[in-house]
Amino acid sequence: MTSILKSGSVKKTVAVFTLIMMALMLYSATGMIDSADAARDANSAANLVGVKKVDDNGKGLIDEGKGLVYLMMAGGFVIVAGCIVVAAVRLSAAGNGQKRAEAMMWVGGCFVGGFLIYKAFDLLGYAISFGS
Repeated sequence: MTSILKSGSVKKTVAVFTLIMMALMLYSATGMIDSADAARDANSAANLVGVKKVDDNGKGLIDEGKGLVYLMMAGGFVIVAGCIVVAAVRLSAAGNGQKRAEAMMWVGGCFVGGFLIYKAFDLLGYAISFGS
């Protein structure tokens, strides 16, 4: 890190960046930018580039949330499938009663985890409606 600072390349980069930013501020302050072309808010900016306003009343966010939950459920099912394989290997390699009981706990945990993932939307609905 000190060799970069000693070489001066960071100082030169910061100086060039500062000069560019100062030139842009001076350019905009002198009024060379036409104020008629400037966007006043997000809708006018969208209109300037040709994007039509679509009012979905937040349904896009809900769809994004559903997609996120589906993605997390898919990842959870992959993890549960891997745990079932590990549990099966442990159960088949169990020599004494204690190891067999531990392997059966793995199998039971896999089924409980799979059921919780399967009911993720219901549990999420309970959590959301709990506060209202």
